[in-house]
Amino acid sequence: MSEIKPSATVVLLRDVDDGIETLLLQRNTKSSFAAGAWVFPGGAVDECDNIAGEGEEHCAAICAARECEEEAGVTISPEGLLAFSHWTTPDVMPKRFSTWFFLCPLAVGADVTVDGGEITDHRWLSPDRALQVHRAGEVSLMPPTYITLLELASASSVAGALEAYTQRGMRHYLPHVTKDGDAMCFLYQGDAGYEQVDPSVPGARHRTLMTSAGYDFQSTLDD
Repeated sequence: MSEIKPSATVVLLRDVDDGIETLLLQRNTKSSFAAGAWVFPGGAVDECDNIAGEGEEHCAAICAARECEEEAGVTISPEGLLAFSHWTTPDVMPKRFSTWFFLCPLAVGADVTVDGGEITDHRWLSPDRALQVHRAGEVSLMPPTYITLLELASASSVAGALEAYTQRGMRHYLPHVTKDGDAMCFLYQGDAGYEQVDPSVPGARHRTLMTSAGYDFQSTLDD
């Protein structure tokens, strides 16, 4: 089984006239992980992020701020980050990460300068627009990015997004991977078929299907 590396991702949000926008970065097409995908700033926790006596979440927040500066040239404070989800890569994957997702408000006008190495491009997009261009095949998204954008699409302001995640609290994802017909199926905690790794079990749904038409995220957790 692959080593699980602590890592961090930060979702930068800013208010605009018709809602909110978030920063997406395109990974180099030659990267060994998620090549060409559009992601939020982030990366693996380094030794310089570790502080004696502090837990993984605190060190991940330091990592998120460092990676944001390195990849996008944007300076943020680890103290201003809100942790809202945590993803562990499925055990069937060759590279595995224990990734903390943070939210960070950012003022309009912040300059973005990509590093030109690991990151080759950037776009500020509303969550809805990001999902539209993904479905049109213009940008590639990883499932955690896709699900986060779906959640953010219901927010009309940065304050609203912060309040919604604060009220919901942390959500943990350790996907179990299986097949549902012809579709690859990622089952998450709370799905009726999660423990048995059986998508046919009736009941609550919390899963992503990967079909020829794209992602199909299904969740009844907040119903």
